[in-house]
Amino acid sequence: MKKQFLIAAVIIFLLVPGSLLWGQWKGIIHGVVMEGRLGFFRPVQFADSFRAVFDSAGSMVLGAGVRVELPRGIYVEGALDYFSKDGYRVYVAGTKAVRTDIDTSISIIPFTFTGGYRFKLKPSLIPYVGGGFGRYYFKQKDIATELKGESSFKGHAGYHLLGGIEFRADKPISFAGELKWNTVPDAIGEGGVSKYYEEDNIGGISFSFKVLFRLK
Repeated sequence: MKKQFLIAAVIIFLLVPGSLLWGQWKGIIHGVVMEGRLGFFRPVQFADSFRAVFDSAGSMVLGAGVRVELPRGIYVEGALDYFSKDGYRVYVAGTKAVRTDIDTSISIIPFTFTGGYRFKLKPSLIPYVGGGFGRYYFKQKDIATELKGESSFKGHAGYHLLGGIEFRADKPISFAGELKWNTVPDAIGEGGVSKYYEEDNIGGISFSFKVLFRLK
């Protein structure tokens, strides 16, 4: 009986202040927007390693997020992106990097938080800027990493700056174009092709097309 009472007391203790805080926050939350995005990522921070493994200058990125709009044009946003690409492992022999026929792939999953400002020049056209931080989960998978037990995701701290323009911003469904720069130091470079090219950062530049659904 004491256990059930304690559980009930804890629930009430958590819910009552939570509901009061929500009542206070409702007055200053001007909008809630969900978004989905499709973008192109260019790995400028590790361009040589990327091109050696994938014979490509970049790849597509998918993402989703939630934006909360506050007074005076301020907003906060949480987002999740996903990037994955298949290529071939590169073997470093002396002073040369040789591309093999061994399949490999990398995946990057960033969880990011952004704070920024929206310039309400017109109701239907709103430029915005922002900056923030996140946790970038990186994984390389091939026969070599699996044998070493190194094919799991590893998290690394990263930071970003962004800017964009939202169109039809006064409608329930709107669209935006966004440019983002990010840096994720000390994520690679301990061996292999990234060490050969002296690259340790998995950051870069991405451009995204966003579809936004206004909930409030």
